[in-house]
Amino acid sequence: IDDAVKEMKQGGYGYHIIWKNIDRLFTPENVKWIQQQLSNPS
Repeated sequence: IDDAVKEMKQGGYGYHIIWKNIDRLFTPENVKWIQQQLSNPS
């Protein structure tokens, strides 16, 4: 997760300060929830 956030912030994707909460969005809990949603779409 840390590497992914670092890539999003410093990898040339046009990171903007508006996404200052990106570190709080990509927590292990949120990533697990996203994975569950993707594997079991309703």
